[in-house]
Amino acid sequence: MRLKCTQPDYVEETGFGMKSLKSLNSIYGLPLPEYLMEDPFLTLIFPRNMEVVRKVSHNANLSKLNDEELTGYEFIKLKEKVIRKEYQEHFGFDSDKKAERHLKKMVDLKLIIRKGSGPSTYYEINLT
Repeated sequence: MRLKCTQPDYVEETGFGMKSLKSLNSIYGLPLPEYLMEDPFLTLIFPRNMEVVRKVSHNANLSKLNDEELTGYEFIKLKEKVIRKEYQEHFGFDSDKKAERHLKKMVDLKLIIRKGSGPSTYYEINLT
């Protein structure tokens, strides 16, 4: 299905306005939208704050993250792919252990996937 819109940057033919939606986080500090595909509909939920993310998400494991970890999860959603060092530096963690604990917990909860090995290890959102 191809979508068209008369106003630029709202709906893109192939990207579905992802640039505009992702900017909500950086411009307004809002959580990223939650997506739910229930054939034939795509539902977008726009949470107003991080606490609401836990309530509206179709993934119950988000409720097992503390506020700091949930913010980290949103960061990974925004970046799409992140290495541990980037995660650590973004949040200003003094040691890599805290970043590793966050990432491991999200992997164990199947919220993110660890890919690669050694220095080429990165993390991305689990879409399944």
